[in-house]
Amino acid sequence: MEFKVYNRISEVGESHWDSLVSKRFFLSYKYLYAMEKACEQLEYRYVIATIGGHFVSLCYFQLIPFSGESLRNYLPPNPIFKWIYDFSLAKVRTELLVLGNVVFTCENGVLIRNDYKQDAENLITSSLKAVLDSLKKTPLGTMISENIKTISSKLFCPKAFHIFKVEDRMELDLKDFDIFENYLDKLQSKYRLRVRKVLEANAKTSIIDIHKENFQTYRDQLSELFLNVLNNSKFKLTTISVDYFYQYILLVDRFHVKGFVLNGKLVGFVSYFQLDSIIEVHYVGLDYEYNRSHKVYNYILIQMIRLALEYQIPKVCFGRTAQELKSTLGAKPFSTLSSLRINYSFLNLFTPIFINKMVLEPWVLRSPFKQKEL
Repeated sequence: MEFKVYNRISEVGESHWDSLVSKRFFLSYKYLYAMEKACEQLEYRYVIATIGGHFVSLCYFQLIPFSGESLRNYLPPNPIFKWIYDFSLAKVRTELLVLGNVVFTCENGVLIRNDYKQDAENLITSSLKAVLDSLKKTPLGTMISENIKTISSKLFCPKAFHIFKVEDRMELDLKDFDIFENYLDKLQSKYRLRVRKVLEANAKTSIIDIHKENFQTYRDQLSELFLNVLNNSKFKLTTISVDYFYQYILLVDRFHVKGFVLNGKLVGFVSYFQLDSIIEVHYVGLDYEYNRSHKVYNYILIQMIRLALEYQIPKVCFGRTAQELKSTLGAKPFSTLSSLRINYSFLNLFTPIFINKMVLEPWVLRSPFKQKEL
C-alpha cells in the first residue's frame, strides 16, 4: 500500500479530491483551499493511501505553531513545575501536528473506503507516520483533534496517547418546527419570555450582510469585536485574523457573515456555514458593553434559529461555548473527546498532568420545551 503526502491541496487537484470526499463539505476542496488562504500561519498535509492505484483512505493534518507559554495556566502551583516552566517550557517554540481541523473542530479529517474500515487503525497510524517522516524536524506533539472513536475505538487512544474531553458541541434539532412562532409556542413560558425579552431589547437592532463589497468598510470594527471575544477565550491552539472571514467570503459561497448594528454602531457579528441539512455557527464578535445591556449574543443565537426555519434547515450547531445558555434555547450537548501525545517519551510522561488540569466548567442542562410535545 502506498501513502503519498501532499503539502497543498492544489497538488492533489480539485476534481480528483472532490471525487474522493463526496458530500463531506468540511473536507471539500473549496473549503480546504480557503483554509490554506485564510490561515497562512499554519502548514497543511494531506495523505492519500492507495493500493494498486485505487483509493483506500485520506487523512487531513495541520501543523500549528506552538508556544510553551500556552501551558502556563495548566501548571500545578508547585515550585518544581514552576522551575520546569521557567527553564524549559516557557522557551519552547515548536509545532503541534493535528489530525483534523483546530479552526473548525467538527471534522475529524479522516475518510476511509467502506471495505477498508476494518483496517482503520493501521491506515491512520501509517498516514501519521508518513507525515512525521516527511517533516524536517519532529513536532513537539501529535493531537487527534476530533472524535475518531466512530471510526475505530482502538485507534481513538492509541498507545502513548492521552485522552482529554473538550467542550460539548451544542446542536438544536428543528425538524418538528415549521416557523419561528411555532418554535416559540413549544417553549415553556419562562423560556419563551426570555426570548421575547431579548427580541424586545433588540427591536432597534438592524441586521446587515457583510460581503466582499462592504467588508473593508466594516473591517476595523469586525476586527475589534472579534479580538474582544478572542481575548476572553481561556485557551486557543491558534489565532486567526479578521482577514480569515474575507477569504471565506471570497472563496466559499456557503459561508456568510451577518452584522448587528445598534445606534449606528456595529455591536456584534456572526459567521456561519449554511448547508442543506445544518447551519454551522462559526466565529462571533461582540461589544461586551452592548452585550450586557442588550444581550446581543442571545439575539445572534435566536436569529440563527430564525434563519434555519426560514430556509427549512432542520438543525443548527451552535458550537462549543456557553453551553447552558444554548440549552435554554433547546440545544443538546454532544460529547467529544480528543487525544494527545508528546513525541518525546520523557516529556510525554507529564502529559496527563496538563490534561488533568484542563477541567471543563460545570454547567446545567436546561429543558426548555414543554413536556410531551416533542
